Amino acid sequence: MSAGLNVYVAVFLFRKNRVLLLERGSRKRFAPGRWTGVGGRAEAGEINDLETAAFREVSEEAGIEAEDIENLEIRVVLTRFEDGDVTTVVFFSGHTDRESLQECNEGRLRWIELDRVDDLDLVENARYALNLALKAEESACPGLFLAVEDAACGGAIRAVRVNPTVSGNSAGTRETQ
Repeated sequence: MSAGLNVYVAVFLFRKNRVLLLERGSRKRFAPGRWTGVGGRAEAGEINDLETAAFREVSEEAGIEAEDIENLEIRVVLTRFEDGDVTTVVFFSGHTDRESLQECNEGRLRWIELDRVDDLDLVENARYALNLALKAEESACPGLFLAVEDAACGGAIRAVRVNPTVSGNSAGTRETQ
């Protein structure tokens, strides 16, 4: 029995005090009517270049091109194991000055005020990743969060923050909730 690998990207774009989120269409198989970042499945040729996948998804869904996005960074890599398969969602964050959005066939795109995000019905892993991305945005040394979602334990998520440098050139980690 061989395990399959599914890789997805999701992007949180910030513009001033707002974040771009997608309310998934009511007829979507996964999380209908719930909010998440802009993204989707990485194509086979993008597995070794997930930034390309992130730019492609934002372009396809929101009409925002790579040149309109600044400081696109991987913030959270979330992995879960289900039915013998490994699913990884790579959450990015970045900034844009672009406000206009195109129609999206995945659902409804909206710029959401940061102080209203908690009122939304976000997909659990998206809420978790967005909170970590917001912490990274506020930090002088944001690092990267590696997380595991345990489907067998009700979707509990555990994360480790990987700091790019801690006291000089050595990498460090710190567990978070």
